[in-house]
Amino acid sequence: MHIHRFPVLSTNYTFMLHDQRQHLAAVVDPADAQAVLKWLKQYQATLTTIFNTHHHRDHVGGNRELLRQFPDAVVYGGANDQGRIPGQKVFLEDGDQVTFSDRTAEVYFVPGHTNAHIAYYFPPSNTFPPSNDGSESNNDPDGHEMGDLFCGDTLFAGGCALQFEKQFGEQSNYLLDFFHLSEYLAAASQVCAPDEAAQWLKT
Repeated sequence: MHIHRFPVLSTNYTFMLHDQRQHLAAVVDPADAQAVLKWLKQYQATLTTIFNTHHHRDHVGGNRELLRQFPDAVVYGGANDQGRIPGQKVFLEDGDQVTFSDRTAEVYFVPGHTNAHIAYYFPPSNTFPPSNDGSESNNDPDGHEMGDLFCGDTLFAGGCALQFEKQFGEQSNYLLDFFHLSEYLAAASQVCAPDEAAQWLKT
């Protein structure tokens, strides 16, 4: 599985998971359907999976159009987001696992930004050889393969997101999210999250 990313909106990234052998793709938090469709056409891949971390529009805004184009794609999201993520078919709890291509992700419930926020962590896998197709490298400086953490708005480049829902959103719980993810942050080649550095570091 190779991972590609490209910017969408003003501060977000879309992440594409690419199974080159089977010409299949998954997308994490598609904000802009047209950007995803352009990528799929470029790589001649079929979309099978949508992984959502939470229900905010800048993370699910492309779901409906992508499902119109790929009606068999399966939408994953947190169980507590039921009714808020367009097209959601799988309702994930903390500790669940999801699989795409040769990789299986562990699901973590990380409320704080929203009550239902989840993260996906893909541990290392050595199935696919390195690629020169523009995908991100997931090797450390010594060449060891690392995992990939998709944490949505739990962590930004330069800070963390605002807390919009207070039931699970008290500061103490938000800090627990970071402790929950800390062991994976150290082992992840990519912490796949929005880039809010310019906004946060000037305040």
